Amino acid sequence: MNLNRQISIVFASLLLSSLLMGEVSAKPSEGVPLSKDVAKPSTANILQNPPYLPILSKHKALKHLMPRKPLTPQQIKIAKEHGTEAPFSGPWLDEKRAGTYVCVACGHSLFAGDHKYDSGSGWPSFWQAVDDAALGTTTDTKLGMTRREVHCANCKAHMGHVFADGPQPTGLRYCVNGSVLQFEPKD
Repeated sequence: MNLNRQISIVFASLLLSSLLMGEVSAKPSEGVPLSKDVAKPSTANILQNPPYLPILSKHKALKHLMPRKPLTPQQIKIAKEHGTEAPFSGPWLDEKRAGTYVCVACGHSLFAGDHKYDSGSGWPSFWQAVDDAALGTTTDTKLGMTRREVHCANCKAHMGHVFADGPQPTGLRYCVNGSVLQFEPKD
């Protein structure tokens, strides 16, 4: 790790600690630390302050605090309105690297790359979630059939459906809209 990176990490850690403890505050429009007599900012205001973001984004331990990018109209249609992307159109269909697939809306870990397989359905398919608490399910009776809808257990964003025609050892096929997943490659 080079010296500039080490300095940035130390600075970001100290700055975030100071801001969260109320030792300094930041005026969002200027991004300059001010004295204690200014109201203590919320964590959301601190992290929306652009001058600090390049520093914070370099520190992996702070990455979960970073604001996520706004959802695209297609991601909103799928995640919030229970839509579906066209088969063979979404990202990650041919992704083979080791890593983790997370919810595009909240960053919650959902699937491991080594649990992904080619089902031929046109959507990324997985035979298992990262753990039992990663996904929630509900009954979906749209389209004249009964299916199990899967959603992010953290933010309830619609992911797709789970079917009992997958490979062993689980026999499950999580058929997921690639547009609502973000892939984080293993370093």
